[in-house]
Amino acid sequence: MGERSFTEELREEGFDIEKAFLYCMNDESFYRTVLNSYLAASAEKRAGIERYFAEENWKEYQTLVHSLKSSSRTIGLEKLSEMAYVQEQAAKAADADTIRSGYAALLEEYVRVTGVIERVLGPAGGAAPQETAQPGGGVVLEFKPE
Repeated sequence: MGERSFTEELREEGFDIEKAFLYCMNDESFYRTVLNSYLAASAEKRAGIERYFAEENWKEYQTLVHSLKSSSRTIGLEKLSEMAYVQEQAAKAADADTIRSGYAALLEEYVRVTGVIERVLGPAGGAAPQETAQPGGGVVLEFKPE
């Protein structure tokens, strides 16, 4: 029996590959690039979520869990996306009890799935992100094969 593809490994870990491919133009290479971006942003996003939770800064927390919801849906993580949606709605309503009750599970799932991506693709998918300065001071991360 041959080696499994990275999409098969992700599917076994709960990723909805078919749904992800709808967002990624049915292009496996593009999907890999999106996964790389998700992984590259995960440490900073997680740190922000943890910080704003600790500060009870629900407005900023809402912004980050909204981003997590959308990016997770894009790569086929419906469970995490739904968990982030619940947190987003709770933050919007400043419902600290709901936020607190779902926070640990959200982070646990986020850590799990980023670990899965890293295990399956390697750190940043085996490609180091290259920063490209943009007019106005923005930065675009580009992933180039080494």
